[in-house]
Amino acid sequence: MNKLIFGNAAHIAANKAKVEPTNPMLVHHGKAEGFFSCGECTHLMRRQRKRMVYKCLKRVSEAADHRLGYDACGLFEMKGGR
Repeated sequence: MNKLIFGNAAHIAANKAKVEPTNPMLVHHGKAEGFFSCGECTHLMRRQRKRMVYKCLKRVSEAADHRLGYDACGLFEMKGGR
């Protein structure tokens, strides 16, 4: 039987899921055509708190942080109107 040691780097690496987070907006609006990220979208808003946080103006929950690297959803609009 394996002895479980918390904090052991090998244990953490073996048990940590390597799942990339996905944009929750993709469920409702699908993926944008092309290879765009949320960081290029006009709907992404930056807020300075204790740390920099990003919010999508199209998400229902104001409390949910958003990531720049998420794949853009179907509501994507390029910053600057391009």
